[in-house]
Amino acid sequence: MRFSQRIVFYSKQLIGSAVLFLLLMAGIPQTAFAQGEVSLWGTVSDSSGAAIAGAQVTVTNLETGSTRSLVTDDAGKFNATALNVGHYQVAASKAGFQSDRRSNITLVVGQREEVDLHRRRRYPVDERGAERRRRAAGRREAGHSRAR
Repeated sequence: MRFSQRIVFYSKQLIGSAVLFLLLMAGIPQTAFAQGEVSLWGTVSDSSGAAIAGAQVTVTNLETGSTRSLVTDDAGKFNATALNVGHYQVAASKAGFQSDRRSNITLVVGQREEVDLHRRRRYPVDERGAERRRRAAGRREAGHSRAR
């Protein structure tokens, strides 16, 4: 086989392989390439509904164990974009509040899931105790003894 014939032969093989590759790629569903098109977003708030700014939010893929850490903005909102399809857990924490968590959140291609987390104060305000302390301080300032 002459050199020019070999070039033509290999060129035809290369073109044929490229055409076969393109035909195979056209047959694969586009959803196989859209793995990063899911996201989680939401708001972290206290039991009264007030937004908690600066809360630490952790998004964990329960299948792979990978995590993403976020911090809520001034409105208590967070947004985790470009996640892979799978099962997730979202947890929020901040000093002075009990942590909250949602598990078994399943995300499918193209989904944008809202996850709102509500947290209670770890140390609730004791109005009666605060009132007693104010009265006692007032009596001490006025010179009254504590015992009557």
